[in-house]
Amino acid sequence: MLDAGEIDALISADPPKCMLEHSLRVRRLFPDYVKVERDYYKRTGIFPIMHTVVIRRELLKEHPGIAEAVYKGFCDAKKAAEDRYRLGALSSITWTRCSPGSAN
Repeated sequence: MLDAGEIDALISADPPKCMLEHSLRVRRLFPDYVKVERDYYKRTGIFPIMHTVVIRRELLKEHPGIAEAVYKGFCDAKKAAEDRYRLGALSSITWTRCSPGSAN
């Protein structure tokens, strides 16, 4: 969809196939994204956005409490992950999948 122009942008942990195939129609917003992300974290103490959650308006109209329920679910999941980090079961290191200057 990105390569075909059906969507304008994509946030993804993994590059889409069209980028891996070096499409001339698709590029990263920040070519040196690892440096940009690390600089942002150093300045703000906040990791750059990695995920989004959306709810269709129609669904929200039908179920007005759904947004709060989804938010609470994510808060509960975050707390569970934080507990696992404290126990050493998970790592919170963000840039482990890519080395500086790599395309991935």
